[in-house]
Amino acid sequence: MNLFFHIALKLKPHIWPIPLTLLLIFFTTSCHRNSGSTGDARNVAMVMALEEADTPLTAMVWLRDGDDAYQTVLLTGNKNRSVATATHPSLLLATPASILNITSQTDEIVLCDCSKLDTNDSESVCPASIQSVPRQHLLLSTQTVPAAENEIRINADADSSTATIDLFPFEISESDMQKLVALDEYAVVTGTVGPYVFIRYERAFQLCGDEKPTETHGYSVFNINRMEFESPLKDEELSQIRHAEQQIAYDSIANTTGFSHLSADDLQLTGIHPVFVNGVGFSLEYEFEARSKLDESQINWREYTRQISIQARKIPDELAPFALAPPVVRNLVAADTVSIGGWTLISGMQESIQKAIATLFEAEEDAATALSLPEEK
Repeated sequence: MNLFFHIALKLKPHIWPIPLTLLLIFFTTSCHRNSGSTGDARNVAMVMALEEADTPLTAMVWLRDGDDAYQTVLLTGNKNRSVATATHPSLLLATPASILNITSQTDEIVLCDCSKLDTNDSESVCPASIQSVPRQHLLLSTQTVPAAENEIRINADADSSTATIDLFPFEISESDMQKLVALDEYAVVTGTVGPYVFIRYERAFQLCGDEKPTETHGYSVFNINRMEFESPLKDEELSQIRHAEQQIAYDSIANTTGFSHLSADDLQLTGIHPVFVNGVGFSLEYEFEARSKLDESQINWREYTRQISIQARKIPDELAPFALAPPVVRNLVAADTVSIGGWTLISGMQESIQKAIATLFEAEEDAATALSLPEEK
């Protein structure tokens, strides 16, 4: 295992950037505004109760390093002290009835030799070239854990209770795949908040006869409770972002050469990603893109692209109940080389889920070799 992760405990909770009591009030208010979120309201109430009771807790926290490799840490502790008891070399999540594992995998795609393709025959199959390129898969594997089962098996490849979904589907038709001459793609999970998995992706591909590659990039959000892609933002919240954060993003480039003729409406929202706030939980960051063309020589046009990241003024209603970290997680501060991607509170889940998670971590190396957790002074 590549032991690149390092976590340090935050020793002085009173220096949190935002008072905890104010955050609890904010999250509770947001939750009540979100009608139909009874379970979410319970989540806020539970975190508040745990804060008061100082109850020992167990949680999984997943991390991502600079090479976009994932690792999950099993933590136990309370609001005063957290201890890492084990690690697992992948991104693990859990719901009340299942354990989810997200991994990045690649396979090879053989490219087309366009020089041998019969362009007069629409059904012609492109001869394979000697070149191949990697194709990325962001695989979400789900293991259902029955509540009544006495023995939990995690490696159940033939088990019908295991399902796999590609969170980075290759949206190119089968016919176009026969004409593929170039492919460059990338996808990474940037964070998880409650049941929502946030993904950033980029893809460029070129077919025989194309003058230049087709490029796509942006973000997607997957709900592990509903097992479908679903945005946590309501239409009115998107409208508020366009009138607030998008305007701030535009103001930052309004007087920049090549962009001064644009308006705020010309910017595109290309990313929504969670950002961990030490000692508190998650905030959000919105990414906007400005595209402009500047005629420098009256002959050639150059395309300019500018990315602008803006901190969210308000956490959306669907995410607010999950943004405040439980006490066992709020102790953590990540080193500069890693980012805290998300957490799952294991305490309170059914016993079969807790046993299954324990089984996963038992096979892995002791956490002490991978983490540095200094004692509180």
